[in-house]
Amino acid sequence: MKIIFLGGLYTDSVFEYVRNNSIGPLQNAANILQKNYLHGFINARKGIELICINLPFIGSYPKHFKDKNFIPSRNIESIYDSWTVYNLKFNNIKGFKNIARAFNAIKTFFSMIRSEEKCSIVCYSMHLPFLCACYLAKVFKAGCKFYVIIPDLPEYMSERKGIGKKIHEWINRLSYFIVNRSDGAVYITEHMASRFSHSLPYTVIEGIALPDVNIDNDWWQDEIANKQYFLYTGTLDRRYGIKDLIDSYIESGVSNLKLVICGDGNEREYVKKMTLRYNNIVYLGQLEHYKIMKLQINASLLINPRSNEGEYTKFSFPSKVIEYMRSGVPTLMYKLGGIPNEYDEFFFHINSTGEFSSKLKEIAAMDSVALGLMGEAAKKFIMKNCNSRRQVDKLISLIERT
Repeated sequence: MKIIFLGGLYTDSVFEYVRNNSIGPLQNAANILQKNYLHGFINARKGIELICINLPFIGSYPKHFKDKNFIPSRNIESIYDSWTVYNLKFNNIKGFKNIARAFNAIKTFFSMIRSEEKCSIVCYSMHLPFLCACYLAKVFKAGCKFYVIIPDLPEYMSERKGIGKKIHEWINRLSYFIVNRSDGAVYITEHMASRFSHSLPYTVIEGIALPDVNIDNDWWQDEIANKQYFLYTGTLDRRYGIKDLIDSYIESGVSNLKLVICGDGNEREYVKKMTLRYNNIVYLGQLEHYKIMKLQINASLLINPRSNEGEYTKFSFPSKVIEYMRSGVPTLMYKLGGIPNEYDEFFFHINSTGEFSSKLKEIAAMDSVALGLMGEAAKKFIMKNCNSRRQVDKLISLIERT
């Protein structure tokens, strides 16, 4: 079975270049999830030939990236010592970027896929340049099918106004049109199925957890050396609850546990201001993933402050939920509409913004043994139900039956 994975991840050879030239947050969650899919293909089945075509998700020049052109230092490399990754260059100037990304993906497809060769393209996300490339490959290559992994619905990914909103509404309609003509889709929640054609084959993969990995033990932060802290890692965006988290922590009056925050986003300045005002709030910026993992496994509590208000929560399963629960440290969060009921007993619940601070105070007073038992139970659940082999096998089964 030949599978071509079309995505936008940060391979080893491009990560530092992307980080040093990005203006604003990196798409770390998307990067991790894509790599987890690739890891799953390694372990799910034998007899799979996997090729990855990679156009990393970066911001446009000049507002969100410093270079006019994305030119990788290595055009070809391997991932997990198993699969070949083709890093493609593209013009990164706003207005030309997405046309260039689509054109280069199409050109690569046509050079790799013989006319009657049977192959399946797996497209990561409803990114229109990727969808256009996949659709044209299906039209012009008789043996080609394509499938779309949908981690987010595009209409909920950002807030837009004016002419920009109108343009993106048109882009979104075209994206839905193409997905409905694919051979199948992977939804992150069951509710997503209601937004697409009822005849479109699909499976649900809410997230993927990797096995335990060795973490660099030499790195640590002096500000939290005693390892007594609450932790948030992710985008600093008011929509995702970062301001509610800080305000609730201050209101709780918790003094024995610091609040540590990692990430970047449009509320970064507010976070920095709070760290100057309160010495028990620590902001570490945007860190490498191995450092994030080390912070997670040494925390007392991991917090996802995204509230359950709004229709979009039915279509949301934040990837940090899987990552948090896999760490073996207990998690505090709202029960979002897209999270299945079987997860309920494995995290502490916030039911309203009004009880956020009291919940933090309650957990801060809990026995460390009880907290450890909650964290370990969540980890066992995640490793059994969301391991890469089991989850990616759902996608392979979808490909086989369509």
